[in-house]
Amino acid sequence: MIAVSPSIASVNPVLDKAPGHDPLKDFDALGIVAANAGVVAVRADLAVADMAELVRYAKAHPGELTYGSFGIGTSLHLQSEELLRTLGIEARHIPYKGEAQAMNALAGGEVDLMLYATAPIVPLVRSGRVRALAATSSQRWAMLPEVPSYAETGVPALRNYQYHSWVGLVLPAGTPAAARREVLQAWQRALASPKLRQSLVAQGFEPASGDPAEMQRTIATETARHRALLASGRIKLD
Repeated sequence: MIAVSPSIASVNPVLDKAPGHDPLKDFDALGIVAANAGVVAVRADLAVADMAELVRYAKAHPGELTYGSFGIGTSLHLQSEELLRTLGIEARHIPYKGEAQAMNALAGGEVDLMLYATAPIVPLVRSGRVRALAATSSQRWAMLPEVPSYAETGVPALRNYQYHSWVGLVLPAGTPAAARREVLQAWQRALASPKLRQSLVAQGFEPASGDPAEMQRTIATETARHRALLASGRIKLD
């Protein structure tokens, strides 16, 4: 059994010239274990209070905005560029070497904004070191329930838009049906454990259904989104 994320399942197969695997052919999906939305956050002194003001600011100050990510070609890089494309605005990408460096850059005002999908953003928002503008989903993020969802921002382009991070489980393609069934049943029993679910929620994740077909659809949909983004020319890998 292997744990995979969007980076493995729908980003690397699109960006890498020789990824070495095809997730839709080489993996036997067991299901998504947990998903999380996260938020769009900006440095505390940026003169915007919500997503509509961010769009107006970007259009009034062309070429000035910057955004951080955990590195070139990461899922966060792609998610950020897709959001900018959806909003019809521009911001310059500043890649950092990992989560901690990117988080410190946002809190220190080195970059203007960032999409953040993990729990460490919460204390920065609570302390006022950064400002959260929207949850990257059609529903609010449980870790910051006071922050409006994309659908609640009033920005027309975000009404039906969302982007989740997730963790799923797969087996190698061709795993015997009996073995697959045994592993799937064991994992679905584990997903029903209150202790496991509480642990996931504490880390900012929402426990998922663990449905194999849903995971396959998610991988296929995200792969298509990432291919379209790459074809648009917005993603620069050098």
